[in-house]
Formats: sequence, C-alpha cells, structure tokens
Amino acid sequence: MSYVFTPAEFSDITQIYEIIKNRVSWMSQNGIQQWNTTDYLNVYPPSYFEEHQKHGRLFKMYDTNTAEILGVMVLLDYDARWNGYESANSYFVHNFATKPSVKGVGSLMLEEAEKLSIKTKKAYLRLDCPAHNIFLNN
Repeated sequence: MSYVFTPAEFSDITQIYEIIKNRVSWMSQNGIQQWNTTDYLNVYPPSYFEEHQKHGRLFKMYDTNTAEILGVMVLLDYDARWNGYESANSYFVHNFATKPSVKGVGSLMLEEAEKLSIKTKKAYLRLDCPAHNIFLNN
C-alpha cells in the first residue's frame, strides 16, 4: 500500500483545509447534521490547523505515489469536553476528515492512530463525535 500516516507539515495546511471544507459540504449534501450546522469553518479556520501543526498534533494520511493528502486528524492529549476523562492518558481524535472519494482511508487512519497510541503508551484513543451518530460511535 502506498498510504502513509504522519504528522502534517506547514505546507500541507491548504490541502488539509480543502478536505475539511469538502467534508462540510458533503455532510450537507448527504443530510448529515454535524459540522455543517455548527459554523465549523469559522470555529476551525486555517490558523487553528496551523497551530496544531506547529505543535505536532496535526496528522495526515497521504498517498506516496501522488503526494495527495487523503485524510486528516488532530490528536489531543487533553480534552475538557470529555467530562470525567480529563486526566486519562488518552489521545482524543478531533477534526477527523477524509476524502469521500477514497474508501477505507478513515479506518486506516484510526488503525494508525491506535498504533501511535500504543507506541506512546496511551491507555485510550477516543473519537470526538456526537452521541447521536451511531456509525461513528460503533
């Protein structure tokens, strides 16, 4: 396979933000009530991703044959929104998006994030998603 999961570089931000914008549009087109109903693009502008990239928390999955970025996620060590898990030794997966046209990338990214969690001795990998999204929770 020619896919690699790695920390993103500053030069990736434009491609990464396009994936985010396209996924927001995809949610609207597919009747999914999530990022498209929360002013997501204003809450998470490119500067948000730049900041996480600077601190090594922004990750990408890319195709080594084409250099095309296929997916993105932010891995946080702390997330106050997970009430009761504030001190847990976890990675919290945020801003997780893939190109809808490339099937299976999301599962591969979660597998790679799990491997990274084990390597860095995290006890948990937690996906930030709405409780009502059965697919993501499963």
